[in-house]
Amino acid sequence: MSDIIDRLAHRVKGAIVGALVKSVVDIGEIQLVKIAGRSGEVQDGIERLQNYGMSSNPPVDSEAVAAGIGSSMDHVVVIVVDSGANRPTGLETGETAFYSMFGQQITNKSDGTVHVSAPAGTDHGNGTSPVALAIQTNAKFEAIVDAINSAAVGTSDGGAAFKANMIASINASFGSIGNVDSSNLRAD
Repeated sequence: MSDIIDRLAHRVKGAIVGALVKSVVDIGEIQLVKIAGRSGEVQDGIERLQNYGMSSNPPVDSEAVAAGIGSSMDHVVVIVVDSGANRPTGLETGETAFYSMFGQQITNKSDGTVHVSAPAGTDHGNGTSPVALAIQTNAKFEAIVDAINSAAVGTSDGGAAFKANMIASINASFGSIGNVDSSNLRAD
């Protein structure tokens, strides 16, 4: 019996290996990687399985764990990839973070808040950093809430005073960020 267990353990041990990611092809339905094993052997075109809803393209020399399907190294898949040099540290128990090697990070904190951070100068495609965009969005939301709270209830003008109040409140809150006029605000 011990002989059977020893052979199974040896077979399983040989079917899970540590490796380094050497290149990534991220154009098909399944990402393909080239990996170099700890003893120097290189395998190309290895499927990299990722969790549903998450996708990444790891930097070269990220650490990987490859497993042989059916305890055989004839069909190998990469099941885990990590880049310790880029991984955020200091998270509290239960916290999660999405991050990139470029410094952007979204952290789900233990107090129920979500922190979004990006290095200074990160462009959101329109010259606005993600953090500045979040601040602007929050300011717009607060302006709308203020306008709603200050609107007169039961007016007979069909909402014209409410609409004018909304436009004035939003424009006063944003200055040069962008003005709202009656062509892009509707009161129903």
